[in-house]
Amino acid sequence: MDMPIPESIKILVTFFHPALMWVLLALTIYALYLGIKVRKSRTATDTKKKK
Repeated sequence: MDMPIPESIKILVTFFHPALMWVLLALTIYALYLGIKVRKSRTATDTKKKK
């Protein structure tokens, strides 16, 4: 079963896939940032938590 992919879809996929990968990378880095922030707040002393 060999179904050809229309040319218009090929153009959209070649743009959409890299854009999606960049968005996923940005979300991963943001999740890392939030995780580091949470760890700092959990391990901080009382005087540092008030700041």
